[in-house]
Amino acid sequence: MGLALFMSIFLGASPISALENEAKRGKPWILVPEKTTNYGYYDGVKVYTAPVGKPMLEVPRGLKISVVKRIKGWAQIIITNPFFAKGWVKEANVGQIVCENTLFYGSASTKGGAKGWIRQGVVVRKARKRGKLMEVQLHHLVPLTVYIPESALGIKFGPYKNVPYSYYSRWQRNLFEVTSGPIFLAPGKPGLVATLNAKTKMKIEKYQGDWAQVASPSDYDIKF
Repeated sequence: MGLALFMSIFLGASPISALENEAKRGKPWILVPEKTTNYGYYDGVKVYTAPVGKPMLEVPRGLKISVVKRIKGWAQIIITNPFFAKGWVKEANVGQIVCENTLFYGSASTKGGAKGWIRQGVVVRKARKRGKLMEVQLHHLVPLTVYIPESALGIKFGPYKNVPYSYYSRWQRNLFEVTSGPIFLAPGKPGLVATLNAKTKMKIEKYQGDWAQVASPSDYDIKF
């Protein structure tokens, strides 16, 4: 009785098999937090009846979903496990993860060598294929655009992979606000390390003329 009531509320007359088939046509993603913050760690994700509609349920973050449609900042999703539901979430709640420790690059070419290291579990908001690499926007305290191998992107953790990366940063540094824009390999050199998508706080290692050497304040999961 309870299941029948649930199905009538959320699925109407659509059979489960039709919903499963529709979900297979969509791309698999997971639900991620809308904002990067240490607060609200256990908050769920609200699923709405329509874009700018009414909330119909709240589900855990990390839940696997299929995205079947995107409209102006909203995504229509289908959930098939551990229950069946179809609704809308804010597009900011849709993402993937870096599923294995990996090096990243500043462009779609690997010729210049890796520019940094990312630990598995870092959330990715948007991704698109660029040659042999994936251009990704990291949903992180340091919101970077970088390039990673396609195999390092997914919706679940892969096996632990040790990726050596030489890196040094002094721990006791004050944080300063850094505006969005390119991060270069060295003062006056064209080598691009990453692109900062929005202003954020970063550690300042040292100054050199009009330039500043910066480091991620969370260098346990991103190093460059």
